[in-house]
Amino acid sequence: MNRTLLVLFYMFILCSFPAMAQKYTYDYDAAGNRTKVLLYKSGDASASKDSIIDKVGGVEFRLYPNPTKGQLILETSGIKSGTKMVCSIWNESGQIVTQQTIENPNAIRFDLSNQPNGFYILRLQYGEKQKTWNVLKQ
Repeated sequence: MNRTLLVLFYMFILCSFPAMAQKYTYDYDAAGNRTKVLLYKSGDASASKDSIIDKVGGVEFRLYPNPTKGQLILETSGIKSGTKMVCSIWNESGQIVTQQTIENPNAIRFDLSNQPNGFYILRLQYGEKQKTWNVLKQ
């Protein structure tokens, strides 16, 4: 009896590890509706704690840390040279907290440390395209 319980316990532990090693991230549209779910499994080199990785066309974005305590970084790769990007962060009231216009960005840094805790929307416009992400400031 004890041996059966021990075997069941080990099976439970072994079956639990893959579930614990998974991370889900979500993408939302401007209205707050979930549009995409990304699942990262253990050993996925592109998965990093508290980051959102998103591909749109040939452009890859990595937003981290999310949630943030103040500093927020958006890394880009695959953007054509000379592309102008407009990045803005909006608060829950629909007001622009910060806005930057950048050419040829690799990493864009935002400072939300002087903002109250809550949800924000990061909106990125480049060329004819637009992308938004939800950001949580703790």
